[in-house]
Amino acid sequence: MKSSRIIAALCAAATCAAVMPLSSFATTRVWNGADGAAWNGTEQNWLDGETPAAWEDGADAQFDAAASVTLAGNANAGDLTTASTLALSGPAQSTAFLNSSSPTLVFPGITLDEISPDKLAADITGSVMGSQLHAANAYHYRRSGTIATAQFQAVYNGHLRCVKATFTESADGVKAQASSPTYYIHKDNGGASKLGVDIDADPNALAWGTIVSANDGSGGLGIRNLRGAWPIIRIAGSATLGGNVTLTNTTVELTAPIAQTLNRYLAGANDGISAKGLSDTTTDKTFGITDPSVAGASASWLTDTANGTVFTNMVLSRTTIESAVLRGKYISTDTVATPQFVTFDGEKMTCQLQEQGSSYVRGVVIELKQNGANVHARWVGGYFLQPGKLGDDITTGSAYARNLYGVKSLTLRTVDVPSLVFGGTSSPASLVADNAQIVLQNNLTYPRNSLVARNGAQVLLTSGGGANNNGSERTYTFESGSVLAVLVTAGTDGMAKFVFDNSTLYTPLLHAGWQDGNTTIRFLTLKNGARAVGNPLRCGDVAWMEYSSEGTGTNELASGVCLYFFNNAQSQNNTFCLTTTADMEVSGRIQDAPGYTGLPVYKRGAATLILSGANTFAGQFTVAEGMVELASDTALPASAPIALTNCVIACKAGTSNSTGVLTLSGNAALSLGEGSALAFADSSAAIWADGATLAVTGPDPLPARSLRFGTTDGGLTDSQLRQVKYNGRRVWLDPDGYATRQIAFVMTVR
Repeated sequence: MKSSRIIAALCAAATCAAVMPLSSFATTRVWNGADGAAWNGTEQNWLDGETPAAWEDGADAQFDAAASVTLAGNANAGDLTTASTLALSGPAQSTAFLNSSSPTLVFPGITLDEISPDKLAADITGSVMGSQLHAANAYHYRRSGTIATAQFQAVYNGHLRCVKATFTESADGVKAQASSPTYYIHKDNGGASKLGVDIDADPNALAWGTIVSANDGSGGLGIRNLRGAWPIIRIAGSATLGGNVTLTNTTVELTAPIAQTLNRYLAGANDGISAKGLSDTTTDKTFGITDPSVAGASASWLTDTANGTVFTNMVLSRTTIESAVLRGKYISTDTVATPQFVTFDGEKMTCQLQEQGSSYVRGVVIELKQNGANVHARWVGGYFLQPGKLGDDITTGSAYARNLYGVKSLTLRTVDVPSLVFGGTSSPASLVADNAQIVLQNNLTYPRNSLVARNGAQVLLTSGGGANNNGSERTYTFESGSVLAVLVTAGTDGMAKFVFDNSTLYTPLLHAGWQDGNTTIRFLTLKNGARAVGNPLRCGDVAWMEYSSEGTGTNELASGVCLYFFNNAQSQNNTFCLTTTADMEVSGRIQDAPGYTGLPVYKRGAATLILSGANTFAGQFTVAEGMVELASDTALPASAPIALTNCVIACKAGTSNSTGVLTLSGNAALSLGEGSALAFADSSAAIWADGATLAVTGPDPLPARSLRFGTTDGGLTDSQLRQVKYNGRRVWLDPDGYATRQIAFVMTVR
């Protein structure tokens, strides 16, 4: 079989009944399964047996009968048409032995893009492993351009053994070699318990220095039987599936532009499905309005109260309003308007469409809202301002009715990527969207192990079916400007790990009863300027839930979080953790679900957690590391107990917060910005760690009414007061509980 990296344009729907060859492919290869000359319709590559093993590179492949194809390397097809079942399979593994002297071709015909790090595994062997093969998973896969590294780790006799491998791209595929020295961790220094540790960073890692020198297993440590990347069949035309397609150790890549709906089963063991676009483009899309009540303009959706579909399979968070044409009784000719005051809150987008008329500035306010996979729109109001006011807030002017000021057409700009819709029951092991749109129409199409979206891709979940329906330990990774849009009021897989690297999580729909987006996420990582927008994410009823901030820059949790605490023995130790190795701003609300209050919130990590939303949760807020910046008057919940240790609380200038009881579990610092205030509830009954100090800094002298404990001078005990220092000096409480540098003496005359 020929291998090629040529990616041709793909178009046509998968529901077509017949083969639709693209003009760029000259031949159609037909497998009839009936005679020795299995491929018909061409004079090349005839087979002697009745199982096709190859087709002409780039030709259309038509299977009129059941078939089984073994892929020795990558293959390219134009259209793929099946009348019955088709089995595609690749080799289970590379049996090559890896040494340190020269790279060995391990995955022919692919690139590093096509390696699945979560499936990468091998066998470690050598004299220190009893000269036996020991299965080793890959940890800490790191890639830089055309080079990647991974640590293959296994345990033998309580010791952790590690062989590092380096992967490089070549014209023939991916090559690999072992790196010298190899490493181990003695069982006295953690050994087996350290499985998965970053061997490069662990001080207990010891260099072994010997790599197996021959295939007989002699020497120290070496790698055999590398596995985790499979041959790819690239379909550059339509995939018209008349029967199920079973994939084994094989990836099917659909190249773009893609316009397909796959309703047949397309999955198997160690399989993968990839949708790949050819370029990253944006497209202006114009919607025309047809409402007879607006002279010369209209749209059935453009009414005061109703919403109507503007575009299908569109993600509003990636859409901008370019322009509009206004028309109406008082706008008698088509008039181009420009967008002003565009706002987007994660659920809806509002915009003022303004134009400078001969006598007035005229405008229409519209609202766009995500509704499932579609974007709906409605007319909100018409207004006018005096001349010269173009760009001012149009709603401060006089209001006009819809039949006087209307919108004839609206032009939006959206990221235009090819689309692949999964409407059947295919649940591939891995799913990749590379500059493409993937639409998962039911929970039976969610990938079993991993999902990767990159290069501006977007993944739309348009149907759910409840959380935890798809197993555990899966990972959803979004990179380089991609987006996950959860467009259904049903939970995703609650055990999955979600990683957003310079990408966006979008939850626009609202569960009216619980006031959240009904999207269950237990493990969420935001990296390198990633954002979560929309309605609050749901988190609760499991022992440990963690949202992490990593990379560079500030990540933002604009959606907020809705916490569920089930007050029973099973959930008493449940905790929601915010881990910051990079700064994170939580601009959305952290709230309790109605009737489920009390879930503890825990902050760790050296970087800053910026709280700028209106937080209302009632569980204890423990700050164990780093800094928390209070950036709004509602940053701290009004009644939640606060526990501090090893941390800094910084009150942004001008903010004022009131919160619950303070527990000092270790040394902590409190910084009061200019004009800020912070009030704790009466904390005299709280247990403060002996010798711990609360070091408060701020303007000198201590501003009046800026720091408070309770509402009386008994808000802290004398012992606790001695643990509080303001700019290095002791404080007291006045009769209203405010910290002061003045000693108050009260004389009672009887």
